[in-house]
Amino acid sequence: MKSVPLSAQKTELTVILLAYVIFALISGLAYRYAINPDGISQLRLAGYIAEGNFQRSVTLSWSPLFIWLMSPFLFFGFDGLTAARIVIAFSGAGLLLGSRLLTLRFGLSRNLRFIAVLISALLISDWTVRNIGADLPVAALTIFYIYLVTDPDILTDRKIAFFCGITGGFSYLAHHYALPFFLASFPVMLILRGYIERDKKGFPLKKVLMSSMAGIAGLLIISSVWIGMVSAKYGHLAISNKGSIAHAAVGPKDKDRRHPFFVGGLYKPRDAYAIHVFEDPSEVEFKTWSPFESREYFMYQIKLIKDNAVYILNHFVNKSPFFTYAFIIGVLTLMPVAFLLNPLNNEKRFLYIWVLITFSIYCSGYLLVVARSPRRFYALMIVFLFLSFHFLEELRNGLRDVISGRRKKILTYYLLMIVVMAFALKPGMHLLKSARNIITIEQVNPYREIASQISTIQFPSPYAIIRSSQKPHTDTYIAYYLKKQLLGRPLSGDVAGITKELDAVNAKSLVVFDNPEIVEKLRKDRRYIHAGALRLKDSKRYLNAVNIKQDEIKGWDKEVNIFILK
Repeated sequence: MKSVPLSAQKTELTVILLAYVIFALISGLAYRYAINPDGISQLRLAGYIAEGNFQRSVTLSWSPLFIWLMSPFLFFGFDGLTAARIVIAFSGAGLLLGSRLLTLRFGLSRNLRFIAVLISALLISDWTVRNIGADLPVAALTIFYIYLVTDPDILTDRKIAFFCGITGGFSYLAHHYALPFFLASFPVMLILRGYIERDKKGFPLKKVLMSSMAGIAGLLIISSVWIGMVSAKYGHLAISNKGSIAHAAVGPKDKDRRHPFFVGGLYKPRDAYAIHVFEDPSEVEFKTWSPFESREYFMYQIKLIKDNAVYILNHFVNKSPFFTYAFIIGVLTLMPVAFLLNPLNNEKRFLYIWVLITFSIYCSGYLLVVARSPRRFYALMIVFLFLSFHFLEELRNGLRDVISGRRKKILTYYLLMIVVMAFALKPGMHLLKSARNIITIEQVNPYREIASQISTIQFPSPYAIIRSSQKPHTDTYIAYYLKKQLLGRPLSGDVAGITKELDAVNAKSLVVFDNPEIVEKLRKDRRYIHAGALRLKDSKRYLNAVNIKQDEIKGWDKEVNIFILK
């Protein structure tokens, strides 16, 4: 690949970053009030740091990096959702810069490299509004790790291996899954590099071992700090419990193994300052299981692996929410043609094998639990995008000896159009939809407005809630803005059962949204004081709010009654 003048590189980078800023602003403005349960918990933990209570933010269930990055913005008075969007947007910029570096590993020409990174900017801006969480920070760090671990000099320059470990450590701080991924992939990638570069003296075992030690040292320097803090808080060696929780939630259907606090029941957080037990799910007892408990469980695990494998395959081929499947299939058909038209050298052999290894290792962990979320695979989507452009480059080079002149140029542009549309069409449509939403839809934060109206009635916490909506996790959004501890929803349908559940967790109040029968009985029950009632204003306009569905706001157009237990 020809060297590009520094001024030209700066111009291209400026254009790419400017495009990303425009794309991210449009998407961010349209979805600035989108919210999710994970985000609420992490915002609460970041808030503790902003208040000067760092120890409260240390939990076994949530990786700290995203939380740490949000806390300065909360300290300076930014709204929680705004702080989260800013951090996610900057993380997206980091992912974009890392992606631009990674294109160097795919042998792209200057023009194709620019187009590929520009499409990355469009994709990443679309991802910035999907969830409040560490998905983009961990994707950015994973891309930087891949860039470093595929460096040709990693076996001769220990600093590269060391910084691989540093990047792996920060990836673990962004998402717990990054730790086993690094430990599995790093030595394999070093062995692969050693195998590709072996000479007459044989396999460079010493270089591989020394680089492995340098990488592990870098990993431990970063990760051990957090592992030490978590272990000190819980009194035993602790790395993460997210894997066991996720595995429990997708278990056999002989029991209801879903996250209990999002199904029903009252759960009192261990700490009085927590608004919900989901701030630290390690406090909840999950219905864990093992595939080795019985033959039925083992066969269920096999089926789960198969279903997850099918989902992952479909995600990258024909059912992706970001890629256009008809064109993706077209891209996949071009790959073997490009492969056959060009000789295979060591660098290409290394490229194809490391891509296969990275995909296999990264996806294998999710096969055991749940893979049904596109946000888990953002880094791999970037690799898939660049690999497709690599094969387009290879196909173009291979056609030199087959056709020439005008026909070659027409065919090249036609193939480029297929690849560009495969990756840019869906996120482009999402961007246009976001721009339309900014103009045509009133941007509201219904949960903050509802909490503001409910707070006009004074009632003590902790409180429980009764709502007909089948989305219990949305209750936590209201609790976040109320700043009151939420215990959950009673499972009982009668006053006696409800009261028994409330007494068991020392509940002080009960908020009833749309159950007039229960309200009438509670008014007559001497164990309760009716603190007040209100009808939410303009609740129907929330139906058009972005990311708000009908079943999430069911009952908001009815009277809300609040009761205090004597």
